[in-house]
Amino acid sequence: MLFDAGEIEQFSRAEAVERRDGKYTMQETGKLLCISNKMISFLVKNGLLIPENASAGRGRTWLITQEEVARFKATYTTVGHMVHFFCTSTRGLSDRLMANGIMPVSGPKIDGGSIYF
Repeated sequence: MLFDAGEIEQFSRAEAVERRDGKYTMQETGKLLCISNKMISFLVKNGLLIPENASAGRGRTWLITQEEVARFKATYTTVGHMVHFFCTSTRGLSDRLMANGIMPVSGPKIDGGSIYF
C-alpha cells in the first residue's frame, strides 16, 4: 500500500478536529485563514476572532469553533486577498480603499496590526 503524506496529514487533522467537537487550534485556524499564528493571537486580543478557553490547567489553550471561522471569513478579508482583483499592490489598494471611505477594522494605521482587515 502507498500512502500520500499530505492526505495522511489532512486525515489526521480532520480526526483531531472531530475529537475536539469541531473546534480548531489557533495554528489550525491560521492555516484555514492563511494568516500567521501571531496574527491569530492579535485578532483574538482585539476581539475580531472569538475563541473558547479550553484549558483547565495553567496555560491558556484557545479553540476556535467552525462557526466562528465561517463568521470571520464571511465578515472580514485582508487587502492581500483582494489585491489580484485590482492589479495593484497591497499598499496601493489599502490607500485607495481608505481614500474612498472604506475603512479597515484593524491594520497598521488603525491599531498597529501588521495587516489590514
